[in-house]
Amino acid sequence: MEVDAPSGGHDPSALRVEHMTRFITDQRHREQNSLPSLVMKGLTGEPSTVTQVTRTDVFNGVRKLLRDALEHGTAERLALDREFIIAMPYAGNETLRARRPFPDEVARALADADNLTRLAETHDPDDLGLRDVWETIVVTGRRVNEVVKLRWDCIGRYGGLAMFWHDQTKVGNYDVAIRIPDRLYDLLAERQRKTLDRFVARHGRRPTNSERARLALFATRVRNPAGTTALSYTWFNRGFRDWVNELDLGQLVPHQARHTLATNLLRAGASLTHIRRYLGQVSDRMAEHYVHLTRK
Repeated sequence: MEVDAPSGGHDPSALRVEHMTRFITDQRHREQNSLPSLVMKGLTGEPSTVTQVTRTDVFNGVRKLLRDALEHGTAERLALDREFIIAMPYAGNETLRARRPFPDEVARALADADNLTRLAETHDPDDLGLRDVWETIVVTGRRVNEVVKLRWDCIGRYGGLAMFWHDQTKVGNYDVAIRIPDRLYDLLAERQRKTLDRFVARHGRRPTNSERARLALFATRVRNPAGTTALSYTWFNRGFRDWVNELDLGQLVPHQARHTLATNLLRAGASLTHIRRYLGQVSDRMAEHYVHLTRK
């Protein structure tokens, strides 16, 4: 729209059905000819190639956004033409690609003590918790945002058992608890201490009970005097990607740790019911994928 529409697409009242039609045509042309996207970028920062997957994602995402605007009156307030909105087609179900678990040699490299030390010292010199986040992901199989967005009071002992409390926002499960090893409990307890020490250093006092309940365990230092704002997925992913590139392990994503844990649990004799309960809503498709991998 910035290239083709009046005012670079920033004046909603000037957008017409022909602008949407040209956008749709351009996306399909890029998909058919394997051309780069004008916006989307890959892990290396280079423009990513438009594929059926990315084009479907864009079409369905834009369609939902515009239909929501139409339904809630935002489109009328912005004088956005209804014909422009309804011209965006439904692209069908998105083609989901199952992530592979880490190969054994990669898993060993990502858990190696010297490599983990490099992750912390080189990519997190302020000790905001990059290594702690990664080790928690590996041990628990949680999604990145489920760990990065942890609150300060995410751990506790109940009947002597170490428990880990978190929100599974992607699937709508909140305040969920799982058992964790004592080693991970101790690691997160040390992170709690560091977070409290930083609050004290900034405010000259310990937080009140209500302030402590709102603290982020992995708090950003950017415009965050109360310590309630957590680090971002982007922050974690940038550090992880740079570390993996240094180790020359190929293109990897943190979410593969979740699939690695699931397949390891299956190989160790855990049932799919147990894995679904532990990981928090695993689709039938992913469950079949795990079973297929363990039978190879």
